[in-house]
Amino acid sequence: MRRIFGTVFFPLLLAAASALPVHGEPVQGEPAAGQAERAGEVTALLPVARLERSGAAPVALRMRDPVLWQDWVETEAQARARLQLLDGSILNVGSGARFQVVRHDQATEQTELTLKFGKVRAEVKKLGAGGRFEVRTETATIGVIGTHVYVAAAGALTTVINFDGLVGVNTAGAAAPERLEPFELAEVERGQPIRKRMATMEELLRALEDTLPGPVVRSQPQQARAGSCVSATMSGGLAATGGRLASSPFLEVTPRACASAELAPVRLCVPENAAPGAYEYAAQGADGVTRWGAFLVQPPAPLQDAWLLYSPELPPGATHYGRLVGRDNQPLSGVPIHIRAEGREEIVYTDENGGFMLKAPEKGNVELEVARGEGAAAGPLGEPLKPIKVAINVVETAEPAAEPPEFNQRGTLVTVPGEVAGARLGTRNLPVLRTVTRGGKTTSSVPIPRDAPEGESPLELEDPAGNRRTRPLTVYELLAARLDQRALMSGGETQGEFLVCVGSTATKRLKVRAHIVAIGPVHFRGAGAKGKSFERTFEVEPNGLLRIPFQIQAEKG
Repeated sequence: MRRIFGTVFFPLLLAAASALPVHGEPVQGEPAAGQAERAGEVTALLPVARLERSGAAPVALRMRDPVLWQDWVETEAQARARLQLLDGSILNVGSGARFQVVRHDQATEQTELTLKFGKVRAEVKKLGAGGRFEVRTETATIGVIGTHVYVAAAGALTTVINFDGLVGVNTAGAAAPERLEPFELAEVERGQPIRKRMATMEELLRALEDTLPGPVVRSQPQQARAGSCVSATMSGGLAATGGRLASSPFLEVTPRACASAELAPVRLCVPENAAPGAYEYAAQGADGVTRWGAFLVQPPAPLQDAWLLYSPELPPGATHYGRLVGRDNQPLSGVPIHIRAEGREEIVYTDENGGFMLKAPEKGNVELEVARGEGAAAGPLGEPLKPIKVAINVVETAEPAAEPPEFNQRGTLVTVPGEVAGARLGTRNLPVLRTVTRGGKTTSSVPIPRDAPEGESPLELEDPAGNRRTRPLTVYELLAARLDQRALMSGGETQGEFLVCVGSTATKRLKVRAHIVAIGPVHFRGAGAKGKSFERTFEVEPNGLLRIPFQIQAEKG
């Protein structure tokens, strides 16, 4: 039987993003209805949208149909449409929407739209002096100057999100329009002042997904930093069709093993020069159907982004030597570490190796905090440099196995009995953490780097006498995690699941013993639960996919 180890954190995650670049070229060709009244044409439909012209009965739109001034366009439930205007601007129309192209004069750069209800996302070509692009709803007038904007009209409420550029929002009786900065959201109700705030990551993604021009494919996660790569899964029917994604300027996707009918494991890489922003991408399936997704590119990680290395569990009275390293795993010396336990606080400073010492109390937990500068917040994409704050569970721990597990998650520890003087994973030297119990027993832990390549690598451990032992270690990253945060916060038992790809096992069904430690005010329930830890044996599916279901519950208060 093989063992797999991972440490699970349950934070509230916030992220966000910026803007989608305008794309597309002006529509060419002479329409039969006359160029003077033509506004643009239909470039995407899913499945049905209708057009009303000059009071005639509505007719079903078809691809490449022209749209004229004064035309009304209406999408049915679950329908989507995309229109390209003559100047290259794009109108993305969500389901259940009704809007009118009042006018679109390419020569004078004057465009007026009326949104009766529903959702429209406009990617507007930059306008010159005197140019105007307006969207009118029942309660608001939105003025755009070369930008990417989302407008939703629902009766007396209008919601506006500015993804990029300049947007002004006005309402009846207002002295002047409210200006929206990138990533700001405005809500407009009749007779009420305009309410402004920063849009959340969820709101940005939903605004994009609700107005994509076709079936939606979703990645998990849906965001990553520029210059980083993450393991992810793609859902939305892509796996069932044997789909694949083409590279784009902001996102490179490589299919991986362990695909199933419900999801496709992939490797997502965001180029270092990718501009932070909110983007849409197209996924082409083997069935020929194009699916669309939304993705947020975050700025590169701050250079002072630190990694606090510590054991998530300590026995009572144990002495523990932890480490603090930087973005490139270099030691960070002279940094104050706040250690809180049993109502007392102590401040220690990291040594030249980034190390610090702490002693576990008899019960409860130990809280560690690294004081950091707050940095400058820049909306949902500009994550400030917040302090690092973690907790260590004080519990009676079992003696670690003599040999390390065969599988280990990135960013977690490999723990073995005895003292380890040095460690290497492949060609990389690893820092070593040590814990000494009250009885004098020593255990050593080495952290698997957060950027370690996935797959099998030799792990070499050296004892103080210079003796070395090497064994293969398979490094993995979680493909996906499912956990209902709202249900967890309600205090009830919550079902969760982790998905891990351990490689094909078609010739032999592999059994893996999973060990998970929860950090924070939660505990496991049900089969395999041991308080804040979980340990249970699972059988890997023939395609190499390991499913780890569990039950967890938040602690009272």
